[in-house]
Amino acid sequence: MCWGFRKNHCQSDEGSTTAEVATGLKELYCGDNPIVDIVAIHGLDGHRERSWTGENGKLWLRDFLPKKMPCCRILTYGYDANTHGCSQFSSETIEDHGETLISKLVLLRRGSNSLERAIIFIAHSLGGVILKCALNYSCHAGSNINPDYYSISLSTWGVIFLGTPHLGAHIAELASTILKICSFVQKVNMKVLNVLEPNSVVLQRHLHQYISISDSFDTKFFYETYETKIPLGTSKVLVPKSAAVVPGLKGEAISMSKNHIGMTKFEDADDEDFKTVAEHLRQMANEGHTKVARRWMNIKNGRLQTRSGMG
Repeated sequence: MCWGFRKNHCQSDEGSTTAEVATGLKELYCGDNPIVDIVAIHGLDGHRERSWTGENGKLWLRDFLPKKMPCCRILTYGYDANTHGCSQFSSETIEDHGETLISKLVLLRRGSNSLERAIIFIAHSLGGVILKCALNYSCHAGSNINPDYYSISLSTWGVIFLGTPHLGAHIAELASTILKICSFVQKVNMKVLNVLEPNSVVLQRHLHQYISISDSFDTKFFYETYETKIPLGTSKVLVPKSAAVVPGLKGEAISMSKNHIGMTKFEDADDEDFKTVAEHLRQMANEGHTKVARRWMNIKNGRLQTRSGMG
């Protein structure tokens, strides 16, 4: 989300700039005989590295997390969801972004002979919406139609949402207003942003599809508890708990002592929020490794016919 007005250097809702787009997967840590892949997905106008980097230059996924979880490969995913500051914008929809994520993951995991390795996703803001699209797409690919694509949902055990507007939120309304101001000095793109509007039909459709498969995942909903400073001297909780936590969906709601931007940035390993996220990741990895291995054994033996049998 744009917080400034300098062309090609507006700050996003994650505090990164949009001067360049780094797309695809990047390995931040290869892991010591890894048993789990951790995949981080940034949000609107984000960057696959800067979005997770604190003001002190520490990228916690690379600098802190490997010490807690040496047996995990850590990846970060970048995609073009820029809304401003570019001479041209991507025509991809959130569905396209979800399909591309699955395709890139399959290519990397097939190349490293790790298609059956357990996966934990960490997704911030819009990244969580794209993740739901991706898992829906993977699941519906089916083990018979496209087994490699299906392998992603089959291998997914943990899902951590960080301030994801499952039901729409103020972030869309606010960004829309700011981008109208930006439009006087630069090109803007409202295509992706419109999806995040409250009562969005697209959001509701993908959420409904995700709920039908969510019992297969260990889900955590992190929500912000501090307001984010916005232009014109005001501040607001951009994605409140009511939008970040899905009623009736199996999962745990967890507060974070951060604003929307700070949810993805931990400047040291003693940060209480980092320790909370890291411990959830550790527990997911320990349990997921065994659970996912059992799923693969069942499907090879012909015993896994539906998603309901994937627990």
